Amino acid sequence: SLCSGLDSFASVQVVTSLRHLARSGRSIITTIHQPQPELLSLFTRVLVLAEGSVIYFDAPDHLLLSFEQYC
Repeated sequence: SLCSGLDSFASVQVVTSLRHLARSGRSIITTIHQPQPELLSLFTRVLVLAEGSVIYFDAPDHLLLSFEQYC
């Protein structure tokens, strides 16, 4: 994986670069495992899957409330 094993500073730098590309009109699709809240907040929308089904697709700032309702 391209971003495997990055520390939190490097992860923020990569996601910030991807965000700039997205703002220029490109579509960006990535996966991230257990992101820190600071990193997650850089995303415009988050798609969360559980057992092959979409359980969340919205802005990251609503994610916690959605999980509380799901569980």
